[in-house]
Amino acid sequence: MRLLGDNATAEGICILEAAIEQWTGYVDKPANDDPGSRFLRSKRDRGGRFRLLSSLPIERLSGKARASVESERVALTEYHAYGLNRDSMPLVGKSMSTDQMGRASDKHLFNLFDELTDTLADEARDFRHGGIEQASIAFGELAKKSPLRVAAMLPKLNPDKQQKPVAYAIRNLGDSNFPSPELFQLIFDLENLGFIGSEFRGEAAHALSMRARLEDGLPRDICRLLERWLDEWTDFDYSNADCEGNDVEEGVQTILWRPSRGGALPSGTYWLLSALFYGYLRQSKPDYTSWMGCLERHLERPESIYTWKVISEELLNLGVSDARNLLTDLDSRPVNVSGRPVRRRRRRNRRS
Repeated sequence: MRLLGDNATAEGICILEAAIEQWTGYVDKPANDDPGSRFLRSKRDRGGRFRLLSSLPIERLSGKARASVESERVALTEYHAYGLNRDSMPLVGKSMSTDQMGRASDKHLFNLFDELTDTLADEARDFRHGGIEQASIAFGELAKKSPLRVAAMLPKLNPDKQQKPVAYAIRNLGDSNFPSPELFQLIFDLENLGFIGSEFRGEAAHALSMRARLEDGLPRDICRLLERWLDEWTDFDYSNADCEGNDVEEGVQTILWRPSRGGALPSGTYWLLSALFYGYLRQSKPDYTSWMGCLERHLERPESIYTWKVISEELLNLGVSDARNLLTDLDSRPVNVSGRPVRRRRRRNRRS
């Protein structure tokens, strides 16, 4: 109904209103037709019509239909459990769409995320409502369309239970026209407020990586922040282990010079390394020393082979004159892969 209401013509809305007004959940005349049963059936039908009518955009309803919604809202208080009170938007279907969020007030959205917290399992909610994941994705898309509005909302969210919507929003602010200095300051402010989860840091690093690719790297203070996040990281991603292959020979394998097999980009530390990579090497005077220092320290961490492989391919594709030297130096060092030290098998014929 919400989808129909968003896309129907004015005439279509009138047809929907008329159909809802005649709707009933009872096709045949029931056997128990005493006054009490008729009253209960009538109330259930009123509740059904109320939910259907309330799922249409209120601003598109006729005056009569709006008046009906408001009066039934007062009379049918038990139906408020479906999210149909004055301070929350009706949620029918999987979740609110980005367009619906755009039309909703900030108060409505804050109330939505007060109900949809990071710790609330989707299956614990009414089936008509979408979960935190769907709502956060829509909120992230809203950040692209209305970056100033969403950026102003983020510090007002709760770091103890609303990290996910903030993470999706900050990622998409990186793909918007939101000014970079304001984006950098917002990330600092959010961390100071307590947004320090791995999901937030990973998505913030994604946003910073996108900006660094398009601009002259990243400021020093942002790079230092990313280095600290990388040093503190504990949630390593081994989900692409099947993409790493079995290039192992007596515990010795190559990482940087393995043939490319494509596949999905890693998550987590990949975006921290990527942001630092472009943040340092896209500067007007590339800072190879700081970048190599990041790699040297990270070699001791239990990183996945797949993450190292993708980062090495980005270095090769950058086209800088020192990329081969950087990789050769890195490839000669011992690395802690998935929690165990691994040496790399050297190859005579390396690609350049």
